[in-house]
Amino acid sequence: MRSRWTRSTLLLDLSLWLAFSLVTVGGLQLPLTSPWFWPVVAGLVLLVGVAVFVSRISPALGLALALLGTAWLLYFVFPLTALSFLAGRRPHRGPPPLLWLAGAVTLAALGLTLATQPVGELFTGVYVLLFAVIFPVLAGRCWRLYQELVSAGWRRAEELESQQRILADRARLRERARIAQDMHDSLGHELSLIALRAGALEIAPDLGERQRTAAGELRATATAATESLRDIIGVLRDETDPVPLEPVGEQVAELVDRARASGMAIDLVSTGTATLPPMVDRALYRVVQEALTNATKHAPGALVTVRVEHGAGETAVSVVNEQPRQPGTGLASGQRGLLGLRERVRLLGGSLEAGPHQRGFRVAARLPHRSRSVAPQADPPERSESASQLAKAQRRVWRGLLAAVFIPVGAGIVLVLGVLAVYLFITVNSVLKPGPFAELRTGQTRAELAEVLPRYEMADPPSELGLRPEAGVRCAYYRSSTGVFNQVDVHQLCFAGETLILKYVIPRGLR
Repeated sequence: MRSRWTRSTLLLDLSLWLAFSLVTVGGLQLPLTSPWFWPVVAGLVLLVGVAVFVSRISPALGLALALLGTAWLLYFVFPLTALSFLAGRRPHRGPPPLLWLAGAVTLAALGLTLATQPVGELFTGVYVLLFAVIFPVLAGRCWRLYQELVSAGWRRAEELESQQRILADRARLRERARIAQDMHDSLGHELSLIALRAGALEIAPDLGERQRTAAGELRATATAATESLRDIIGVLRDETDPVPLEPVGEQVAELVDRARASGMAIDLVSTGTATLPPMVDRALYRVVQEALTNATKHAPGALVTVRVEHGAGETAVSVVNEQPRQPGTGLASGQRGLLGLRERVRLLGGSLEAGPHQRGFRVAARLPHRSRSVAPQADPPERSESASQLAKAQRRVWRGLLAAVFIPVGAGIVLVLGVLAVYLFITVNSVLKPGPFAELRTGQTRAELAEVLPRYEMADPPSELGLRPEAGVRCAYYRSSTGVFNQVDVHQLCFAGETLILKYVIPRGLR
């Protein structure tokens, strides 16, 4: 297992510790002469270091420590933002980040509610959760998914390229073995005829002894050559190849007739005449055979047009099938047949094209009658399994990016609406109207005023504008009406213990 800490990661964590410590300590409001200054500094630095180093082992725990530090000191929001991003960026084990993030947000919101913070501080807590926790965590998670997508895509592409090269090489070798078999069929037949004719000369009565001896040597040599050719072809032949079922020496017209007899709709158009070399004739046959096989698998019932044009120096052949009238047979296409055809045609110095044509498919080849050396052509691009997987992964990334935008926005809207609802509820239930306020008398106790005073105090009292009470005196503030969006007079009541000692009206114009 690879260690979490290397030299680079250790330097990075130390740098983060130093930077975050400077930021948090710089936000302290304690004077340097305070006896608590250095203990608080030591505690902050220790908390920052523990949060940074623990986050590499458990991002959730590091984030929780950062939330604890932010509740203590608002300047801890900078380490909180960075650790939130790292919590989403780093791999995790256990529940998904959104689950423990939702739990942290819920506990934090519950803590703020139980602490009955003023509305202004409650909004501050909401902003911290949104912009220092939720947004960075989701941004880090999207960045991690993007990096994993890129890495997986390159690995998948390398694997597919390697597999494709292996398949292409295998198809080319197999086709070369077939070419060798074709050479055996044609050349072996000619050698057999030579041996047969030499044997006839060997027993001819009108030849002298010297000529019959030469004929016998020619027969023996031809026979040995045939045996050697058979042995070589036997070594080259792939034992996994199926035994060919088509008749030896079958021509294109005979192949088309057999396909018609099996139910295929085929039009054969042949122009010109030419005596083709054996290898060219066999290549022509193989192109038509492979194209008809593909049409049978992928376009059953469609009309197939086979066109053969014999020229002075080359033969052109094309096989075009129309749009299939019924679904294909479902047989997989490994493209090995087309790869093998390309190799066969390339060795002859020709060219092969295969691809969609109108609403069907077209296979076309040009076969020179005399072989010439040409550079091999690259295979046409085809949509592979990796392309489909890449498209799916890209859609997942886009969904993650959309979630990174809409989830925080939705959560922010819900939190703001919740806080606004709490604010409206407190506002409506913290109204002390001018009539009851005027009837209050100093010296009355809270028990005597229990039926008059509202259930809640004002959520955002303008305490700085009212009368400043003496030490030990607590003041409560109430709205004079329920005008939520309008400025109203504020009634200030100050109690010494449980006794009302002061009442004052803060005019709306001062706010």
